[in-house]
Amino acid sequence: MSLQQEKRAELETVSKHVSRLDAVEKIRGTVEYADDLDFEDVWHMQIHRATVPHGYITDIDKSDAEALDGVERVVTREDIFQLQERENFTPYFGPAIKDQPVLALEKVHFIGDPVAAVIARDAKTAEEAVDLITVEYNEIDFCSTVDEALDDDAPILHEEFESADTFPDLDQVEGGRNTNEAFEFNLRHGDTNTALEEADRVFENTYRTPPVQHMPFEPFVTIGRADPSGKLKLWTPNQSPHFVRNELAKMFDVPESKIRVEVPQVGGSYGAKLYTKTEPLVALCAYLTGHTIKLRQDIEESFDTNIRHETKVTLKTGVDENGTIIGRECDVYYDTGAYAEIGPRITKKSGYTAAGPYEIPNVSIDSHCVYTNKPPAGAFRGFGVPQLVSAYEAQMDDIANALGVDPVEYRRRHGYTEGSTHPTGSTVESVGLLQCLDEVVEAIDWDEPLEQPGEPHLVRGKGIAIGYKACITPSSSGALTVMSGDGSVTVHSSSVEIGQGVRTTLAQIVAEELGISIDRVSVEDPDTATSPFDTITAGSRSTFHMGNALINSIEDIRGQLRDIAAREWNVSPSDVLIEDGEVINPSTGKRLSLSETVRAEFGDAGGTLVGRGYYTTEGGHHDPETGQSDKPTVFWFFGATGAVVDVDVETGKVNVKELHNAADVGQAIDPERVKGQIQGGAAHALGQTLHEEMVFEFGQQTNRQLLDYKVPSFRDMPDKVNNIIVEVEHAEGPFGAKGVGETGSFAVTPAISNAIVNATDARLERIPFTPERVLREIEGGDLE
Repeated sequence: MSLQQEKRAELETVSKHVSRLDAVEKIRGTVEYADDLDFEDVWHMQIHRATVPHGYITDIDKSDAEALDGVERVVTREDIFQLQERENFTPYFGPAIKDQPVLALEKVHFIGDPVAAVIARDAKTAEEAVDLITVEYNEIDFCSTVDEALDDDAPILHEEFESADTFPDLDQVEGGRNTNEAFEFNLRHGDTNTALEEADRVFENTYRTPPVQHMPFEPFVTIGRADPSGKLKLWTPNQSPHFVRNELAKMFDVPESKIRVEVPQVGGSYGAKLYTKTEPLVALCAYLTGHTIKLRQDIEESFDTNIRHETKVTLKTGVDENGTIIGRECDVYYDTGAYAEIGPRITKKSGYTAAGPYEIPNVSIDSHCVYTNKPPAGAFRGFGVPQLVSAYEAQMDDIANALGVDPVEYRRRHGYTEGSTHPTGSTVESVGLLQCLDEVVEAIDWDEPLEQPGEPHLVRGKGIAIGYKACITPSSSGALTVMSGDGSVTVHSSSVEIGQGVRTTLAQIVAEELGISIDRVSVEDPDTATSPFDTITAGSRSTFHMGNALINSIEDIRGQLRDIAAREWNVSPSDVLIEDGEVINPSTGKRLSLSETVRAEFGDAGGTLVGRGYYTTEGGHHDPETGQSDKPTVFWFFGATGAVVDVDVETGKVNVKELHNAADVGQAIDPERVKGQIQGGAAHALGQTLHEEMVFEFGQQTNRQLLDYKVPSFRDMPDKVNNIIVEVEHAEGPFGAKGVGETGSFAVTPAISNAIVNATDARLERIPFTPERVLREIEGGDLE
């Protein structure tokens, strides 16, 4: 038995599968999501949105809407101007750049931009009134693409913009004037120009991915209430409640204690409900009316609220006479839409992974965040990484094939191992990359020839790909654990349950640390009035950061228990142990249960012990000129995918037969739930690979309904899906754990792309791989 196996055998709850704390509720359908919350005398809000992609507002006629029976108020820019005159109100918000107004002020920046808010006594009346508002515009030129936005004569979306100055990892974001480039990140490692000049062969390719939608089951729902005391309270399915509180406090110029944000369980998000979205407008309307306001958007409006970045990635890679990569130049463009949102962080944090998980001595990366007149693009599962993996893994296969080298061996030759040097100059640690690759290679029978379908119009191929991602650094998490008089524990944290099972994961950690059964642990939903600060629930950081904060809070309680028992037995606290849910003095054999220990302190009337825990990661030193950093991330996490596909050469249709996904998770707190996360990420990526694409004509999205915007169903899933856990423990992780939520999404697209090439020799450099595009490439025609 290995040391890792021995350690695992000693664990009682961690590394085992347990039922989710919310399993019964979800099976019975009794979970209360935001839309299920019951409020008396609530008013409903709907949004009137811009009908032009770019233009100055010349007039807003709301008279017909206000005259409709049941309408209480129509809020427009005039209300904001008046509020600014009376109070120190700031109408702009944004996590990276303060560029998005609560409602359009001078001009609109995309079709769908919020212009007016109707408040009515019922939702139907609000919907009717929205259509009665008339807005006149002085239309101006707009930018549909990054290329158009960067033209010398391009119309400027934001004549001036300022940094939000919120997150330490975005201290390079300085704002700008008369430019559509919101932010640029540069990384230099070695001498790439010389390397490419001296290379024996140079490969250059440009890859494109479209904007896509998150499509969680639950749409955006936010309820806001303004109390007579001046407090604002929101109920919202948001992944970052403390950030929302901070933003609203700044907006209304009030102490954070005057803002309270409660988060019920979230019906899926994938990044859609991260940072501020609908909350500022709901809060404003609640403040102006002094009433409880509810906004429930429909699925179509989700396309106007937050999407994934469209990308353009150009890679130029040089190899020497032995086929070794000696230099790689990466030009990355993220289309951030009308407002920067968190685009600058994606541009930086994901941008510096653009060269791939490979030891390359000379790397140059220029990563750009660019405004266009499309809906704002923000966080999305993978935080910009899947778009990059699609590029560098397609090129890796093409280079290997051109050199006559097996693509797997080519990756093994260059792939990161323990102690490799990242282009930031930092050392890569806790590396399970090649283990993931080996697991996928074995699962897909890479060295064995494929059995062809046997039908003349079908050809079969297989492909592999690998990828990696950083975790947001620096960031912080806090936790409170409350032990009751009976020894049971309640956890207060701001980690949001978005379907990933974080409440159960945290309960497993508590149960393991105290040696109690998991049914004696309760985990509360986040509430900024009672839950300590947490940066965000995103970026696969919660298990690592909140898990560590929780362990620290349990250690606080353990210290209190030792102190109580030491006083009771007249011994030193160092003589007291806590094992298997008991407090023990080994020298005398005396024992107290957790309950008995608490009551020894407080008496039979009961009492509580409160444990406080905090965990933060430092960002280290960063050179803004070269991008060099001694700690770009607290941990890297790695994944690999193998795919088997059938391609119909007569129609171009791609049918994925097998999908094998391996993820290095450090340690699986719950193996079955981890496999579910891997598969969920892969399913998400499968849709983006084959179907999903937001289509725009003249600034208007033309496929805003699920009849036209196709997401994968169970029928689209491969016949064989294999989810593989690789565990290379991280020294700082709770029980060695890292993150997993995004890993399954990394390499699916390039694995399928490489399988299509293996089957047909047709390389597609634009996603998704629709039948039309595949057929055109097979026939040798131009795609677009």
